[in-house]
Amino acid sequence: IVTVTDSIFIDNAGDADAGIYADGATFTISNSVILAKSDDTNFALNKVGSTVTANDIFWGDNSKANTNANVARWIIMNAAYTKDDQGVLTITATFDKTNSTSGEIADYVGSIPEGFDVTFTSTSGNLNEVVPVKNAQASVQYTLDKTDSGITVKVANAEVTFPFEVAPEVIYVSPSGDDSNNGERETPVATLAHAVEI
Repeated sequence: IVTVTDSIFIDNAGDADAGIYADGATFTISNSVILAKSDDTNFALNKVGSTVTANDIFWGDNSKANTNANVARWIIMNAAYTKDDQGVLTITATFDKTNSTSGEIADYVGSIPEGFDVTFTSTSGNLNEVVPVKNAQASVQYTLDKTDSGITVKVANAEVTFPFEVAPEVIYVSPSGDDSNNGERETPVATLAHAVEI
Protein backbone atom coordinates (compact mmCIF):
# COMPACT_ATOMS: atom_id res chain seq x y z
CA ILE A 1 0.00 0.00 0.00
CA VAL A 2 1.36 3.36 -1.07
CA THR A 3 -0.09 6.65 0.17
CA VAL A 4 1.04 10.00 -1.23
CA THR A 5 -0.19 13.38 -0.03
CA ASP A 6 0.87 17.03 -0.28
CA SER A 7 3.24 16.33 -3.18
CA ILE A 8 4.03 17.86 -6.56
CA PHE A 9 4.87 15.97 -9.76
CA ILE A 10 5.72 18.23 -12.70
CA ASP A 11 7.00 16.86 -16.01
CA ASN A 12 7.63 13.56 -14.23
CA ALA A 13 8.34 10.54 -16.44
CA GLY A 14 7.41 7.07 -15.20
CA ASP A 15 6.95 3.82 -17.09
CA ALA A 16 4.64 3.76 -20.11
CA ASP A 17 5.36 7.49 -20.50
CA ALA A 18 3.09 8.38 -17.58
CA GLY A 19 3.95 10.93 -14.91
CA ILE A 20 3.17 8.28 -12.31
CA TYR A 21 2.78 4.62 -13.26
CA ALA A 22 1.02 2.30 -10.80
CA ASP A 23 1.28 -1.40 -11.64
CA GLY A 24 -0.19 -4.02 -9.30
CA ALA A 25 -0.28 -1.85 -6.18
CA THR A 26 -2.84 -0.25 -3.90
CA PHE A 27 -2.11 3.43 -4.32
CA THR A 28 -3.82 6.49 -2.83
CA ILE A 29 -2.85 10.06 -3.66
CA SER A 30 -4.51 13.28 -2.47
CA ASN A 31 -3.93 17.00 -1.87
CA SER A 32 -1.29 17.05 -4.58
CA VAL A 33 -0.37 18.53 -7.96
CA ILE A 34 0.31 16.31 -10.97
CA LEU A 35 1.19 18.19 -14.16
CA ALA A 36 2.05 16.03 -17.15
CA LYS A 37 4.73 16.97 -19.64
CA SER A 38 3.34 19.50 -22.12
CA ASP A 39 3.77 17.11 -25.06
CA ASP A 40 2.47 14.06 -23.17
CA THR A 41 -0.53 12.34 -24.72
CA ASN A 42 -0.78 9.67 -21.99
CA PHE A 43 -2.29 9.84 -18.52
CA ALA A 44 -0.38 11.81 -15.90
CA LEU A 45 -1.29 8.95 -13.54
CA ASN A 46 -1.64 5.58 -15.28
CA LYS A 47 -2.86 2.51 -13.40
CA VAL A 48 -2.49 -1.03 -14.65
CA GLY A 49 -3.80 -3.86 -12.48
CA SER A 50 -3.80 -1.56 -9.48
CA THR A 51 -6.34 -0.12 -7.08
CA VAL A 52 -5.71 3.61 -7.32
CA THR A 53 -7.69 6.42 -5.71
CA ALA A 54 -6.74 9.97 -6.68
CA ASN A 55 -8.88 12.73 -5.17
CA ASP A 56 -8.19 16.39 -4.49
CA ILE A 57 -5.46 16.59 -7.14
CA PHE A 58 -4.78 19.60 -9.35
CA TRP A 59 -4.17 18.06 -12.78
CA GLY A 60 -3.59 21.33 -14.64
CA ASP A 61 -7.02 20.97 -16.25
CA ASN A 62 -10.31 22.31 -14.91
CA SER A 63 -12.55 20.02 -16.95
CA LYS A 64 -11.10 16.55 -16.33
CA ALA A 65 -8.71 14.46 -14.28
CA ASN A 66 -5.77 13.26 -16.36
CA THR A 67 -5.88 9.64 -15.19
CA ASN A 68 -7.59 6.30 -15.59
CA ALA A 69 -7.73 5.90 -11.79
CA ASN A 70 -10.84 6.23 -9.63
CA VAL A 71 -11.50 9.94 -9.17
CA ALA A 72 -14.53 11.55 -7.53
CA ARG A 73 -13.27 15.16 -7.51
CA TRP A 74 -10.25 17.25 -8.47
CA ILE A 75 -8.95 20.72 -7.65
CA ILE A 76 -9.54 23.45 -10.23
CA MET A 77 -8.04 26.87 -10.82
CA ASN A 78 -10.30 29.92 -10.66
CA ALA A 79 -9.33 33.50 -11.43
CA ALA A 80 -10.81 36.90 -10.72
CA TYR A 81 -9.72 40.52 -10.83
CA THR A 82 -10.39 43.79 -9.08
CA LYS A 83 -9.66 47.30 -10.37
CA ASP A 84 -8.59 50.20 -8.15
CA ASP A 85 -9.31 53.94 -8.60
CA GLN A 86 -6.15 54.40 -10.73
CA GLY A 87 -7.16 51.61 -13.10
CA VAL A 88 -4.66 49.05 -11.78
CA LEU A 89 -5.94 45.48 -11.97
CA THR A 90 -5.13 42.89 -9.33
CA ILE A 91 -5.58 39.49 -10.98
CA THR A 92 -5.65 36.48 -8.68
CA ALA A 93 -5.65 32.77 -9.43
CA THR A 94 -7.02 30.57 -6.64
CA PHE A 95 -7.11 26.83 -6.01
CA ASP A 96 -10.01 26.65 -3.56
CA LYS A 97 -12.67 24.78 -5.57
CA THR A 98 -13.14 21.25 -6.84
CA ASN A 99 -14.88 19.82 -9.86
CA SER A 100 -16.38 16.34 -9.91
CA THR A 101 -17.30 13.63 -12.37
CA SER A 102 -20.91 14.86 -12.07
CA GLY A 103 -19.83 18.44 -12.88
CA GLU A 104 -20.54 19.76 -9.38
CA ILE A 105 -18.29 22.65 -8.31
CA ALA A 106 -17.68 22.73 -4.54
CA ASP A 107 -15.43 24.45 -2.02
CA TYR A 108 -12.09 22.74 -1.47
CA VAL A 109 -11.24 22.63 2.22
CA GLY A 110 -7.86 20.86 2.01
CA SER A 111 -4.44 22.25 1.31
CA ILE A 112 -2.54 22.38 -1.96
CA PRO A 113 1.25 22.28 -1.91
CA GLU A 114 3.33 25.25 -2.99
CA GLY A 115 5.97 24.89 -5.66
CA PHE A 116 4.20 25.30 -9.00
CA ASP A 117 3.64 28.42 -11.07
CA VAL A 118 0.81 30.38 -12.67
CA THR A 119 1.42 32.34 -15.88
CA PHE A 120 -0.35 35.68 -16.41
CA THR A 121 -0.31 37.15 -19.93
CA SER A 122 -1.99 40.00 -21.79
CA THR A 123 -2.79 40.20 -25.49
CA SER A 124 -0.48 43.22 -25.85
CA GLY A 125 2.45 41.19 -24.50
CA ASN A 126 3.12 43.77 -21.80
CA LEU A 127 2.04 41.33 -19.11
CA ASN A 128 3.96 38.06 -19.10
CA GLU A 129 4.63 37.03 -15.52
CA VAL A 130 5.19 33.63 -13.96
CA VAL A 131 4.15 33.70 -10.30
CA PRO A 132 4.61 30.90 -7.75
CA VAL A 133 1.55 29.64 -5.88
CA LYS A 134 1.57 30.47 -2.17
CA ASN A 135 -1.29 29.80 0.23
CA ALA A 136 -3.34 28.34 -2.65
CA GLN A 137 -3.17 31.49 -4.76
CA ALA A 138 -1.01 33.62 -7.06
CA SER A 139 -1.60 37.22 -8.11
CA VAL A 140 -0.21 40.09 -10.17
CA GLN A 141 -0.97 43.76 -10.63
CA TYR A 142 -1.27 45.23 -14.10
CA THR A 143 -2.50 48.37 -15.86
CA LEU A 144 -4.21 47.61 -19.15
CA ASP A 145 -2.46 48.77 -22.30
CA LYS A 146 -4.55 50.49 -25.00
CA THR A 147 -4.02 47.46 -27.24
CA ASP A 148 -5.07 44.86 -24.67
CA SER A 149 -8.16 42.87 -25.51
CA GLY A 150 -7.71 40.24 -22.82
CA ILE A 151 -5.71 38.73 -19.99
CA THR A 152 -5.09 35.00 -19.64
CA VAL A 153 -4.31 33.11 -16.44
CA LYS A 154 -2.87 29.66 -17.08
CA VAL A 155 -1.38 26.51 -15.56
CA ALA A 156 -0.86 23.70 -18.09
CA ASN A 157 -4.34 23.18 -19.64
CA ALA A 158 -6.24 25.09 -16.94
CA GLU A 159 -6.94 28.51 -18.39
CA VAL A 160 -9.13 31.49 -17.53
CA THR A 161 -9.34 34.45 -19.95
CA PHE A 162 -10.82 37.86 -19.22
CA PRO A 163 -11.78 39.91 -22.29
CA PHE A 164 -11.24 43.66 -22.01
CA GLU A 165 -11.96 46.69 -24.10
CA VAL A 166 -9.81 49.66 -23.17
CA ALA A 167 -11.78 52.90 -23.36
CA PRO A 168 -10.36 55.55 -25.66
CA GLU A 169 -8.86 58.69 -24.12
CA VAL A 170 -11.31 60.89 -26.08
CA ILE A 171 -14.97 60.03 -26.45
CA TYR A 172 -16.77 61.63 -29.39
CA VAL A 173 -20.41 62.70 -28.96
CA SER A 174 -22.67 63.80 -31.82
CA PRO A 175 -26.41 64.40 -32.22
CA SER A 176 -26.19 61.96 -35.15
CA GLY A 177 -24.30 59.39 -33.03
CA ASP A 178 -25.58 56.17 -31.52
CA ASP A 179 -25.12 55.03 -27.91
CA SER A 180 -24.33 51.52 -29.15
CA ASN A 181 -21.15 52.96 -30.78
CA ASN A 182 -17.72 52.97 -29.13
CA GLY A 183 -17.24 56.77 -29.09
CA GLU A 184 -14.44 56.99 -31.65
CA ARG A 185 -14.35 59.86 -34.19
CA GLU A 186 -15.94 57.72 -36.92
CA THR A 187 -18.50 56.13 -34.55
CA PRO A 188 -19.58 58.75 -31.98
CA VAL A 189 -22.08 58.14 -29.21
CA ALA A 190 -25.31 60.13 -29.01
CA THR A 191 -25.40 61.27 -25.37
CA LEU A 192 -23.04 62.66 -22.76
CA ALA A 193 -24.45 60.17 -20.25
CA HIS A 194 -23.23 57.25 -22.35
CA ALA A 195 -19.87 58.96 -22.99
CA VAL A 196 -19.31 59.09 -19.21
CA GLU A 197 -20.16 55.37 -18.91
CA ILE A 198 -17.48 54.48 -21.46
